[in-house]
Amino acid sequence: MLSACGRKSSPGGLIAERVTEALKIVGMADYATRYPHQLSGGQQQRVAIARAIAVRPRVLLLDEPLSALDAQIRHNMVEEIARLHRELPELTILYVTHDQTEALTLADKIGIMKDGSLIAHGETHELYHYPPNRFSAEFLGRANILQATALKDSPEPGLVSVSCGGGLINAFSRGGLHGNKKLLCIRPQHMSLAPRSATSNRLNATLTSVHWQGDLTHLLCDVAGEAVRIVMTQVNPLPRAGDKLALYFEPGDAVLIEVQ
Repeated sequence: MLSACGRKSSPGGLIAERVTEALKIVGMADYATRYPHQLSGGQQQRVAIARAIAVRPRVLLLDEPLSALDAQIRHNMVEEIARLHRELPELTILYVTHDQTEALTLADKIGIMKDGSLIAHGETHELYHYPPNRFSAEFLGRANILQATALKDSPEPGLVSVSCGGGLINAFSRGGLHGNKKLLCIRPQHMSLAPRSATSNRLNATLTSVHWQGDLTHLLCDVAGEAVRIVMTQVNPLPRAGDKLALYFEPGDAVLIEVQ
């Protein structure tokens, strides 16, 4: 049961109105008279959020609110919180989580902390596609990180020619050269088997293992002694472990990161 909340001086009618509105926003209006033991874990979380927004805060702090829920309920609650954010655009939500999927789904901006220090922050899309350091790249989803040596600026704006995995490729760089030793970050879904027409941005690889998962096929490869993962939607015919492959990626999907 959601009790009345707000300042003691608030009129009873206003309190009841805000309680009802808050319950409607979180989809719990039909459960207003129930007690906590009569609600599921997900429903209890919705009521907790309703309590918080009923007082009309400008900032709402949610500290790992879904960590105790099972996977399906957690997935549903992420969608509910995203909807809540859309319906209350004036509300700033500070959401603390160790779950990268939750962060990418919910956040307009992300701050990444390591050992008590803020090591990266920015727009969600920006941080995912152009991570400033290795920890950020690997924290926000899977990333292939390869040793690279920057050689020269490419004729194309924003690109740098680098030596990596025994090949010469072009990659995106925001900071220019600034020292030759770099890390090359490529997301698994941005890599593919190289078409015969591709003459640049190719890496020679040996297939280590294949994991078919219905809609997706995961390939684990060895590139000059470094593990590289590829996620593809269609692979036909399916290669076998030990096969020699040529991997391809667009220059803009390969991002140079400073070695730290």
